[in-house]
Amino acid sequence: MLSLYPSRYDVDYLTSAVGSGSEYYLSATGGGGGEPPGYWAGQGAKDLGLSGDVDPDTMKALYEQNTAPDGSVLGRAARKFNGMRESLDERVEARVAAEAAAEGPYVTPERISQLRNMIRSRQRSSVRFYDFTWSAPKSMSVAHAGYLAAAKQARETGDGDRAAWLEAHAGAIIGAVRDAARTVVQEIERTACYTRTGHHGSGEGDWRDGRGITAAVFVQHTSREGDPQLHAHIAVLNKVQRADGTDVTHRALDGAPLFRQRLAIAAIADRVAQQRLMRDGFPLVQRADGCGAEIAGVAPETMKAFSSRRTQVTPEVARLVSEYTRQHGRAPSRRTLWSLRQWATLQSRRGKDHAPPPVDTELAAWAAHATRTEVQALAELPGAIGAAIGAAHGALSTAVRHRAIRVAVAEVQRQNATWTAAQLMWELHLALPVFAPDVDADQAMVDVLREALSGTITGTDLVLLAPGAEITDTSVLGVRENGEATHQRPCQARYATTGQLDTEEYLLTAARRTVRPAMSDDDARYAIAGTDLGDDQRAAVLGLLTSDRAISVLVGAAGMGKTHAMAAF
Repeated sequence: MLSLYPSRYDVDYLTSAVGSGSEYYLSATGGGGGEPPGYWAGQGAKDLGLSGDVDPDTMKALYEQNTAPDGSVLGRAARKFNGMRESLDERVEARVAAEAAAEGPYVTPERISQLRNMIRSRQRSSVRFYDFTWSAPKSMSVAHAGYLAAAKQARETGDGDRAAWLEAHAGAIIGAVRDAARTVVQEIERTACYTRTGHHGSGEGDWRDGRGITAAVFVQHTSREGDPQLHAHIAVLNKVQRADGTDVTHRALDGAPLFRQRLAIAAIADRVAQQRLMRDGFPLVQRADGCGAEIAGVAPETMKAFSSRRTQVTPEVARLVSEYTRQHGRAPSRRTLWSLRQWATLQSRRGKDHAPPPVDTELAAWAAHATRTEVQALAELPGAIGAAIGAAHGALSTAVRHRAIRVAVAEVQRQNATWTAAQLMWELHLALPVFAPDVDADQAMVDVLREALSGTITGTDLVLLAPGAEITDTSVLGVRENGEATHQRPCQARYATTGQLDTEEYLLTAARRTVRPAMSDDDARYAIAGTDLGDDQRAAVLGLLTSDRAISVLVGAAGMGKTHAMAAF
């Protein structure tokens, strides 16, 4: 899963989670509590001279004050608030200090962070960074904990060689997470790195290629509930330079392409992580629901036992779905279901613990939880994974590709009237089998998408709906690296199948067909007079009874009494 949120908050959320043990992930006995430090990624970071571990003070100055490591200001300095002498940050901190003081001398750091976010959310401020969060499949997280638990046991019995072997496998899983994060950065720079120039309010602006992003990557290992959950925060600075080198100004990233390309970026990152795992000897199997792959040998009940958030959120989502179905008379679409799940998740989640306990303490707690819930013992997972048989990896043949393309096109069209290439890429990811370990995953996904969009695969007659063809040559105005004119919004291409367009045309034609009304005006009014309908409902039913259209559509907001009106009709 890859989530994306525009963040107006402090970077302390990320930097404060860093603990004392930078070798946490590679050793069952290394370091104290906390997470390893973040690291810099992206061409923009290189241009600013940033590499290696993230220094919290450098990141705070860059992300919150637009101040580069050399002291120069990127774009404009943080503006003063409403013409006052204090900046927005200074005013927020003053409010935080005042409210913290009012609550007494025992205010915790977590409470101060909560107050800061609450106060800042009430202020108007610009987006500081975009927080992409790639979350590993649950089997990866549980397997990582299992290898560390087994390594701990091996060291306690004096078997240092086996402990080192187990820790190397735990490190390989972290390597897959890092590969996924690296892919997210690369795909953003390849497909979604743009900046707006000119005066867009008057329609005279352009969208130019960005040179590259500045990203701080933080790999973390637990969920808010304390379950094993490997994930990577990729904090993308909302500053970018033009790729053509026309000037050296740092401008804001155009956020819209980031959201439009999220699904495609997620699909490729997932595939890259899978390839890394298989190259390192981990067997993979397709999930029963078709949504990606898991490490073979980790039982579903074990994954469920370490999925506290899903256990909490699922009943609330079921309640919301039932309420939605009752109000609207139909089940929610996939997009609506996603929104309901997001709402339920945000409403019920607790604050993140920025001081996780030492690894020994966590492993002991997780092992006890596995015993309590009667699932696989944590330290026995490496043996179960080693004995498991993964999916058979055949060649990515023409037949396999074409079948996946037909399935993906049918599914993306089923869910959307029109759709983007990124949405199709996600469905291709779900439809394609697990690749062989030697396949170049990112290139393979790009090639299959290009083949799908060609419209040459039998059963997938595609039509490019937007943007429309230019009526005159606009190349003199400038073109981006992908050949699009600079005055066109990037990532705007939308598609549909000819079957979808034929169905819509049939419905429109049928809707225009006239028939004899079911009742005359007088008969309809006489029939309605004996009902308990309100005035608006009477008008609606009268229109339905006396319409000369073969198809009539009754539209009304929830709670307007459409069901009652239709019963009377």
